[in-house]
Amino acid sequence: MRFYRIIFFLILQAALAGCRSTGKTAVVHHVDPVLSNTLSCEELVDYLNSQNKGLHGWRCMDTHVQVKTPELPFAQVLKGELACSAPNNFRLTADNFAGQADFGSNEELCWAYVKPGEPAVMTWRHEDSHLLEYVPGNFPRLDPEWLMVILGIQPLNAQDFRIQKPPAGSRNLWLVSIEDSASGHPLRRVIEVDTVRGFAREHALVDHNGHDLVRAQLANYRT
Repeated sequence: MRFYRIIFFLILQAALAGCRSTGKTAVVHHVDPVLSNTLSCEELVDYLNSQNKGLHGWRCMDTHVQVKTPELPFAQVLKGELACSAPNNFRLTADNFAGQADFGSNEELCWAYVKPGEPAVMTWRHEDSHLLEYVPGNFPRLDPEWLMVILGIQPLNAQDFRIQKPPAGSRNLWLVSIEDSASGHPLRRVIEVDTVRGFAREHALVDHNGHDLVRAQLANYRT
């Protein structure tokens, strides 16, 4: 199975509480940040975990996936569904006129299928996820444990992260975790937190060359 990069866009189509349309021109008001940019790592992790407390599963009916393959000249945007439940059940199916993708995880195995591509379903055990970097074609590291964190049904551990402040002018905070890959090169996990709205807006797994292995963007949060 050969494909270069997969980027998940998880878009929950729900209006934010308190937003209403009156048919009149919107007036932009200054909004004070929900979170202080002086929070400690422990405080920020506790805040993020509190948002998903008691959440054991959910479904998104409007998920966008961007897939690049050697068989197609341009990246394909696929649309489909995503569902997950604790502790490690996950299923993402998406397609368009030219392609199809099916990614998932159950209690024992993970799987991936992309079309066009090799006509086979690739499977691996959870404990072997770190070996995916050896798969030809820069196969993304789809680690079920990390996916459960992204999807909000597995809490963060503050001991795994440190806070890194982004470039001047940004109102976000970054939670960063460094770990070794199977090849010995460091991988960087980054959670970008929007301090104005008080939500994690992006998760990324970045290799030692600064290239995205997997990126997930989330928006339109609803309590």
